[in-house]
Amino acid sequence: MRDRLQTSPPGVVVPPAPPGASLSAGGTAIVAATGRNLWMDLEALTGILPGFHVEQTPYGLIYWRGCDIVAINDAAVHILGDVKHLASLHYEMMAGWKILLKAQDRKIQSHALQAADGVDIAWPIGYKAGTSTMLGVLVALGLGYDRVVLAGAPMSNHGHYYDPPEGGSNFNDVAIKFDWEWANREIFKDRVRSVSGSSCIWIGRPSEEWLEGDRQ
Repeated sequence: MRDRLQTSPPGVVVPPAPPGASLSAGGTAIVAATGRNLWMDLEALTGILPGFHVEQTPYGLIYWRGCDIVAINDAAVHILGDVKHLASLHYEMMAGWKILLKAQDRKIQSHALQAADGVDIAWPIGYKAGTSTMLGVLVALGLGYDRVVLAGAPMSNHGHYYDPPEGGSNFNDVAIKFDWEWANREIFKDRVRSVSGSSCIWIGRPSEEWLEGDRQ
């Protein structure tokens, strides 16, 4: 069973970024998770997120440019472009992802809740977030981004982008819904939105006005 978010005193939930973390100067970050609709969500953001666009090489490779991306789990290996960070609850898998990223000649800072091989930054958060996507959001806020947009995080049971068509998942449950609604009310303060799925019902969908606004 996934760990539930626990209420913490102010300042404990999103602590200051640990030493060595690559801080942001503000602006928007995309937290790109592994839901089946990841690529559709990223494409949708090119129409509303200022500066976010696709570059395609003559060999057909797609690069997502113009916005910092915090990739979740395997997405860090598969999304090319402005991926700055990798966040995951699965610290035991970080070393493997780092090997693959090195083979791609890519340097991406990795974040988890505890130190392990391949983990660059261990965050002293006082609980375990229910999903790696939630950890990615907390990391993005802790790094100083003003707004966070979720892509590929529908929190549904439709599987991952790398699953076969019949594959499923179990993210659309009551405990996870509670986690996101609690975090939206107590932590996010209208700084986090989602492009699609149940999560956009729980926390809202990004609009052009929200993306261009000052969330301070």
